[in-house]
Amino acid sequence: MLCAGVVQMLGRTSGPLTEEGLENIRQHKYKGGQYTKLDNLLNPLWTKSTELLPMWVPPNVVTAVGGVCHLTSLGLTMVYCPTFTEVAPAWVLQVCAVLIFSGYWLDCMDGKQARRTGSSSPLGQLFDHGCDALSLLAHFSLTAILTAPLASSFRLVVANLVILHTTFFLSQWVEYHTHELIHSLGGFGITEVISFAVVMALGLSFVDRGQGSILDMEVSLPMVGAANLSTLYMVGFVIMHMILIPCSLWLVVSQKRGAELVWALSHVAPVVAIGVVTLFGWPEEVLATHSRILCLPIWMLYSLMSIQVIVFGMARQALPAIPWPAVLYCVTAMATRWYPQHAREVLLALFAIYLILVVEWSVSAIRQVTAKLGIRIFHLHEHNKED
Repeated sequence: MLCAGVVQMLGRTSGPLTEEGLENIRQHKYKGGQYTKLDNLLNPLWTKSTELLPMWVPPNVVTAVGGVCHLTSLGLTMVYCPTFTEVAPAWVLQVCAVLIFSGYWLDCMDGKQARRTGSSSPLGQLFDHGCDALSLLAHFSLTAILTAPLASSFRLVVANLVILHTTFFLSQWVEYHTHELIHSLGGFGITEVISFAVVMALGLSFVDRGQGSILDMEVSLPMVGAANLSTLYMVGFVIMHMILIPCSLWLVVSQKRGAELVWALSHVAPVVAIGVVTLFGWPEEVLATHSRILCLPIWMLYSLMSIQVIVFGMARQALPAIPWPAVLYCVTAMATRWYPQHAREVLLALFAIYLILVVEWSVSAIRQVTAKLGIRIFHLHEHNKED
């Protein structure tokens, strides 16, 4: 029945957007949040880099190349750290750090290239933010291969992925309700997080990271007890992102009242459920032996939900009343407690289903938007070619 539903979705000719929603996207104007000091420092370099690009390069191609950088980094970490227990070779850390940095650098250039070529469009924002959602596993994976081999708990490793996706979803959820994308709080934002991860990866690539290394050194802290530096690094990562959650919630809660507030918070409930089930629903042996594979369906599910919030936010359409992919994930996780020996097959099946849904939903929405705007995703507008 589930497979039939997926096949039916793949064969449909209509899309998720209404005509009114498409018109809202056509008229959408991007409103970003405040930049940090590091953003302002790097902005002239991003501008100079953009000016080196040929004028015939479409901005969405710049975005796509950045996405390829992230996916290449992810692929390397999966090959050389397939279970999160291996110590990655130094060159893998160095190459992945360069790829992540390059991907983010290109992400900061695509909007400038769009304005430079006169090809800015709502489609560019949709494509850019959708690629951002899909790049999160690469960012997580770079951090995980630094610390996971010596971390005290695989549950803590998975918690890092959950909290990273949750904060990203909430930033898009805030934009959905306030029509302003907040990418920094208190002078600290995405640029700082990525820069820190890249610097850590490069720095630690030159030191031993195995048993008995500096990352394995134990320290004792009040209310925490004894823990090695790898574990504390991951705990700090979780805490840093958890601070952002109430801040994001407040940005919406402070503007909503009554039924509107209940409706807004209902969009967050599935994300909370996914996080709780991920950390406490899967059997312990699944977290210990299949944590890398578990990341794949989590990645695709969160990406699907984030992409839907991005698109429906610009279209000013209502989100699905019942996010059945989230329901499927939660039910499957609980059912696997009785059949943990089949966890690998179940996780790969979930990943395949969510991957199909992400591709089908995204392609369908892109087709609708390109038809409405009269443009193609990897081409400059026709009038720009003539200029």
